[in-house]
Amino acid sequence: MKKAIALIITAILTASMVTSCGKSNSSQTGHNWQNSETLNEWQKNLLEAEGLPTDIEKLTPTQKRSIQHIYEMITYLNEKYGEEFIYKGYIEPGAMQSEELYAYSLSDNKKRTVTVKIDSDGNLTDDYQSNSVADYCEELIDDWIHSYLGTDDYRYFATTNACHIEMSEIKDENF
Repeated sequence: MKKAIALIITAILTASMVTSCGKSNSSQTGHNWQNSETLNEWQKNLLEAEGLPTDIEKLTPTQKRSIQHIYEMITYLNEKYGEEFIYKGYIEPGAMQSEELYAYSLSDNKKRTVTVKIDSDGNLTDDYQSNSVADYCEELIDDWIHSYLGTDDYRYFATTNACHIEMSEIKDENF
């Protein structure tokens, strides 16, 4: 009798675990992804530039999902900051890789790459605000070089690969 009860409980637990795996609760995800069966002009232009078919019927399911996510991620940037961002690259999600979009702002003159990521809750995050720290750092370097040399007759180049400091963390020019 005890074996029968244990088997029934085990069967119920196993069935509930198997049927619940892979389901996502839409109230837990932050971003509501669109599932469109049509491509807009922006998406078609990007596909053509990448050498892919512009007919949605000729795309693989992964390509369909990617082009839709790319468009939503670039739109997220455009709407959040009120300026136009240009697509630079995309990494599909993988076992050890999060889904990422790389873009740059037209107002930044292709100076820095902005990364948009999707967190574990499905929310979109970006590192565009941290560019203000990079701008501030470049300004400090420029001021120091100018004061050291005493002239504007110089040229230096700076590249920001990553910035994990927020402006609120900087106190009296100390990072």
